[in-house]
Amino acid sequence: MRSKHMCLFFVGTAGCGKTTACGSFSAFLTERNIEHAVINLDPGAIHLPYNCELDVREWIDINAIMEEHQLGPNGAQVLAADLVAMDAKKLAGFVDERASPLYLFDTPGQLELFAFRPSSKHLVETIGRDNTLMSFLHDAVISRDARNFISQMMLYHSAELRLQTAGIHLLSKSDLVDEKTVERILSWTNNPEIMDSQLEDVADDPTYPLARQMLSAMEMGMVSASLIPWSAYDHSGMEKMLSLIENIAGWDSEDSF
Repeated sequence: MRSKHMCLFFVGTAGCGKTTACGSFSAFLTERNIEHAVINLDPGAIHLPYNCELDVREWIDINAIMEEHQLGPNGAQVLAADLVAMDAKKLAGFVDERASPLYLFDTPGQLELFAFRPSSKHLVETIGRDNTLMSFLHDAVISRDARNFISQMMLYHSAELRLQTAGIHLLSKSDLVDEKTVERILSWTNNPEIMDSQLEDVADDPTYPLARQMLSAMEMGMVSASLIPWSAYDHSGMEKMLSLIENIAGWDSEDSF
């Protein structure tokens, strides 16, 4: 048994592939007989591409919330996020009782529902911040534009500031862009000066001054970031992801799944 369990939260903007990534990583772990458990935190999910051992939809019904409190879909999601946090001890109790070395948490589609609500910070604190990792998905299709990539990095740092937990960066949907595009995006995290030079190509655009200021504000964080090209379909990046989890958790060769 691993000396320390880890809880991995898949976080990112709507449509970036969180649920698909969670399901594909679970399949990857299953193929390698690596013990883990999947927890769904999205009460609005309709179809899940994985078997989850704990599903908030079992006790939180979005449609019932909308009807009872006369809320629209977004308002119901906000209230649901708070209701999930009220059951933080139930989730933490499951983690302790299940005694798995690794837990995968699928979070709601809208980033702000998880990253910016006080309820999520409470959830992370209850589960244990030292045992928590945030896997942030940067959409490769959107990231082709340097300004969009900067915006996504800014969202990551905002989530990091709110949740105060270590993070792993995934370039999701990397199989949907060509190899040169992936290499260019990776070069930005290794050397922000390359991105700065590419921003010069849009120096006449009204967004340039703001993009340049945002880049300057987070250059240090970008240099330290390790961005993993990730594909839910061919499992690329998953070995590296698992290796990072093992290193952060401090698992050694004497530990076994």
